[in-house]
Amino acid sequence: CFPVTIPPPNIRHATFTDLYYFLNETLKTFCTHLELPLDIYGPMKKAHTMTCLKLYKAIRTEVITHPKSFELACFLAIRANWIDCVEDNAAEHLVGFVEEANTLLEDLEPLQLNLRHNPYFQLRQVKQKLSTPQTILYELDNAGEVVLDLIFIEILLKQGHKIILGAKAQPVLNDMTYPELMHLLTHPELTHLKPFQDTRLS
Repeated sequence: CFPVTIPPPNIRHATFTDLYYFLNETLKTFCTHLELPLDIYGPMKKAHTMTCLKLYKAIRTEVITHPKSFELACFLAIRANWIDCVEDNAAEHLVGFVEEANTLLEDLEPLQLNLRHNPYFQLRQVKQKLSTPQTILYELDNAGEVVLDLIFIEILLKQGHKIILGAKAQPVLNDMTYPELMHLLTHPELTHLKPFQDTRLS
């Protein structure tokens, strides 16, 4: 049996979270013993982030100045969620997503169709809720996707909202970690976000 940081309860009373932590610690111990990297998706995360930074540079200004900037940025952030290495076609999606994002800026019809007919993409109540400044906990997910999130986050910041970014403390699949986030925010393409930053952990 591998040691765990948190003593597990009786297994028949364990929650999904208990089992998740147990399996996580087991895998970490196994990888450490074999001297394997704990962040097995590290190279892929860097590649996805760089691809999305190029897209960010190409579309950011046009998105944030667009009359439908809120809807457009939200839609792009949601679509970027498919940059998930657990999915077999993550790499293919990323290639197609770059083309999709550029096409969307030329023709908003796919966005309009989603707003009219997609029951999972309804923004009216969200916009109403955010009509006055709020403090928002924004949980970051996949590397690459986070870069597109930053366009939507910038729009929210300029509307007077306070955004608290949440990132993983340690590597989990291809999710963005806190150290990776801090490094990302120093990228030359993101210097315009510096006035909004406050990196206190309290």
